[in-house]
Amino acid sequence: MVEKHSINEGCPSIENKIKIRKKECIINPDPEEEEDRFSRLPEDILVRIVCLLPLKDAVATSVLSKQWESIWTWTNNLDFDGDQSIDRYQQRNERLNFIKLVNNVIEKHNHKAELERFRVCFDLSGRNSSSIIKWIRFATRKRVRVLELKFFECGCPRNTTSSFVFPSKIIKHLKFLKVLSLVCVHVSQEVLESLLSKCPLLERLEVVHSDTLINLRVRGPSLALKHLKLKYCFNVKSIEICDAINMVSFYCDCHEPLKDPPLRLVLRNVPKLANVDISLCNVNYLHHAFAALSCCVSYLQILQLHLAAQRYKDDVPYPMLPNLKELKLFLDGFDDLILFHIHPFLLKAPNLQRLVLKLRHWYLDIVEPAACRKPAKKPHHYCLKEVEVTGYSGFPSDDELILYLIESAVSLEKIIVNTCESEEWPVQSTMFEGQGRDALRHMKEKIPTTIEFICL
Repeated sequence: MVEKHSINEGCPSIENKIKIRKKECIINPDPEEEEDRFSRLPEDILVRIVCLLPLKDAVATSVLSKQWESIWTWTNNLDFDGDQSIDRYQQRNERLNFIKLVNNVIEKHNHKAELERFRVCFDLSGRNSSSIIKWIRFATRKRVRVLELKFFECGCPRNTTSSFVFPSKIIKHLKFLKVLSLVCVHVSQEVLESLLSKCPLLERLEVVHSDTLINLRVRGPSLALKHLKLKYCFNVKSIEICDAINMVSFYCDCHEPLKDPPLRLVLRNVPKLANVDISLCNVNYLHHAFAALSCCVSYLQILQLHLAAQRYKDDVPYPMLPNLKELKLFLDGFDDLILFHIHPFLLKAPNLQRLVLKLRHWYLDIVEPAACRKPAKKPHHYCLKEVEVTGYSGFPSDDELILYLIESAVSLEKIIVNTCESEEWPVQSTMFEGQGRDALRHMKEKIPTTIEFICL
């Protein structure tokens, strides 16, 4: 019998051909076809794509095709982040080039486009005021929502006499501003209070390294301000925050170590304040801190305190912290009373879930710190789930600290240990990092298997 063969036998069917063709297109897409596919997208979609890119990459899209030439000019995110570590001998040329770059971009930016964010981070000073003011005016015309000006000098805090002074005349035009960050920019009490009263949408304010700020009053239930950060403004003498019913977080590190008189801090009627970090750095630091926080301790959820320069005192009136969920403490890793700093919080914060200890080893000539002295009565904490220790050096005292917390925290689930010191320290030391890494191998053997132990 002769076998019958189909005329299509051995050849793919039409359906299979289509499937194969689709597969080939996926594996080896035609570049021109891909470009056409992008070009067919609506312009507003292309603008959204460009807005997600860093400024340099957004501008680079202009070479893709004729259609893409002007798409980047609609970007709502202008972030000019220059090299902060420029050579002192090249400062003038580098500044001129940077200013020229910024001017070139803002001149080409589409006049109809609004700005979500305008950020300038470079080595600029008061001598460049005319250019900086021009940029701020440009941003205000664009209804900018986030404005960031960071003018370090060779990557370091600027000489205060040369800093750019924020102009008060511009404030009335910042009516759409939601976030303002000023670093190495001079601002006065009058300027900041004017900003708060004339920027009805301002929710976040950050001022860092401003020596012209002496006093500050944040008052009024109409303020939208939710987050306030004041850092390294060392001439500040008084801060009053009253009836700021929307404020959620407050950060204050504006007092030089052991300088008297202490900064006057008043907090009153701040019902939503849940996150506080204050560094007053005087002899009676905790007394002043708890006095200032007396109106809000009952609803604080996150608290950070700087105790590294503080000797333990048994007369501190530790308040109850019923809603505290996270506590961060800066501590002296060589302090033999370090456990006495931690002990009261374990008693006064019954709902604490996360404890972060940032250790600093101040005295590099110490061969080995003294053993930790332990409180007479060990607390039993039933909610603490996670402990993080940074600046672990491998000394027995560090191990004693961790083991004490394991014994005290009945429900502990995770311990994170990092040999690097916190980035928030003004001066870091790497002297004990290698020693700490070696010691962690032995420390791991002492941790119960029920607790997750993470070494960084």
